[in-house]
Amino acid sequence: MDRAWLPSWMKWFRALAEHARNSGLTRPQLLELQRRKFRRLVRHAASRSPYYARIVRERRIDVESCRVEDFPVLRKADVVERFDEIVTVPNIDRRSVDDFLRRSSDPRDVMHGRYHVVHSSGSSGTTAIYVYDHDEWIQGCSLFMRTSPLRKLRRRVAFVGATRGHFAGVSMMLNGTTGLNRLFFDIALVDVGDPFEKIVADLNRFRPDTLAGYATTVKRLAQAQRDGRLKIKPDEVGIGSETIRSEDRHFIEAVFGVRVLNVYSTCECLHMGMPLTDDDSMYLMEDEMIFELHEDHTCVTNLFNWTMPLIRYRFDDVLQPADEGESPLPFQRVKNVVGRSEATLEFIRPDGSSESLHPALVETFYAPGIVTWQVEQRAVDAIEFRAVYEDGLAAENRRQVAAAVARKIDKVLRAKKLEHVRFELREVAELNPDRRTGKFRIIIPLGERTDSVSS
Repeated sequence: MDRAWLPSWMKWFRALAEHARNSGLTRPQLLELQRRKFRRLVRHAASRSPYYARIVRERRIDVESCRVEDFPVLRKADVVERFDEIVTVPNIDRRSVDDFLRRSSDPRDVMHGRYHVVHSSGSSGTTAIYVYDHDEWIQGCSLFMRTSPLRKLRRRVAFVGATRGHFAGVSMMLNGTTGLNRLFFDIALVDVGDPFEKIVADLNRFRPDTLAGYATTVKRLAQAQRDGRLKIKPDEVGIGSETIRSEDRHFIEAVFGVRVLNVYSTCECLHMGMPLTDDDSMYLMEDEMIFELHEDHTCVTNLFNWTMPLIRYRFDDVLQPADEGESPLPFQRVKNVVGRSEATLEFIRPDGSSESLHPALVETFYAPGIVTWQVEQRAVDAIEFRAVYEDGLAAENRRQVAAAVARKIDKVLRAKKLEHVRFELREVAELNPDRRTGKFRIIIPLGERTDSVSS
């Protein structure tokens, strides 16, 4: 996978050309491509990763003829617990990555000058970290060009999301600010942590051709556009990181007069699915991933990340297959992604005005040293942050972690002009999935009860 001798612009063009060729394959040709890529990945993982070497040995897997089904399902908790065993690069381990994240909140920074580090949202109850080398990052990020081909020179793109940290959304968006990409894109990062009136003003000044953001945020922007406060004319609106309800999608499309592009992206695999035709279906990026669809979850094998191989990684997201029919592409189609939404925290200021905290902002509360965490809104001006600390973490280290979380919460609240909101930090022994749904919820909105806490 290492093409270090190539300049970045050439790596981008190679990846784009490869993906263009793959779009023209037949379905049997695509499946054969998957098999070849998968076995190359397994050979590499078995020789460099202690975790996969043990799996291959214990299960007596033949790396030359293996199938995805030969491997066990990998869960997020496994990635957290076995990070050092899974990665294939000697100078990458959890301690060094945590140190990097403590030092850097700028998504432009790369570790050791080569590795892109992103962390998960924590929506499943556990925050995990994922690492890509520069070639793998380009390979995964370039998939997005399938849905957004270059139509004009110097396209103005506004991303409204969490921009102050190593999140996948902003990290991928920043590709447009590097190398030759700068000739084609003018990127504006608008932080969802800013007061909403500032977000509207920033967008009015920038006048984006493309508006991209989280579903709940874009819906609120559409309401502002309808009311005359937002005055932009994008010819493209992109949604990611959340499930969007059909009624919200139709509302956004009616207000802006353009089609909403719903892109399925994650920290673990980057761009996983996107609309490529005029119907409402989403195509899965099966030339770079293998998908196993189940009634209550999805397993995905990332074929392009050799630094941190993820084979049969389980997502709680449910992908609903689209109706059978003629398709111009070899990729599997799904009609929706279920299970990605998290609640938004809604607060009332002393003057009666309202403000919200998007789940992406709540994700920034995380600090290394915490295994599992949850935020519950206790009142219109109060929240509680619950944390399960790593086993064996000394009392002094726990105080340092708690202080780091307090600083992060305070910073977010001040940025949103919510200084009046009270917050309490609480250490708990365990946080369990909701008994009713079986799913863990990182955010408990005001008025909802939870039975997830074990003292």
